[in-house]
Amino acid sequence: MAEQKTSNSSLVGFGILVLLTAMFYLYSWITDGKVWYAFQYSANLNQVDRPNKPHDCEWFSAPLGNKNCHYEATAIVYKSGTDKDGKPVRSYDAGKTWTYLVEGWDVIHAAAPANAKTDSVSIVWEKHED
Repeated sequence: MAEQKTSNSSLVGFGILVLLTAMFYLYSWITDGKVWYAFQYSANLNQVDRPNKPHDCEWFSAPLGNKNCHYEATAIVYKSGTDKDGKPVRSYDAGKTWTYLVEGWDVIHAAAPANAKTDSVSIVWEKHED
């Protein structure tokens, strides 16, 4: 009877290990993908542009070994809306600053609109030396 109890507890332990491993991979996949950025910036999946992460800093890339570098993802978020008078405004920095959409390249600062929505999210991979 003692052997049966030991067998069941090791099976439960193995099941917990498999579950935790699956949860880790699921978390890694979600937080590094388009789903995560769409959720984080209230955008649709088709509004997120996320190229694949470059591989030239990885240990197994030729030549084998430490390359003393890594990549970090930076999100560039474009938002739009209308001001209190109905004029279109746009933000190129996730809503920190707003400008009116005018002809030419004049920058006229505007107040943040109440109806702001995310137009697109672009992910850029920045290489950093270690």
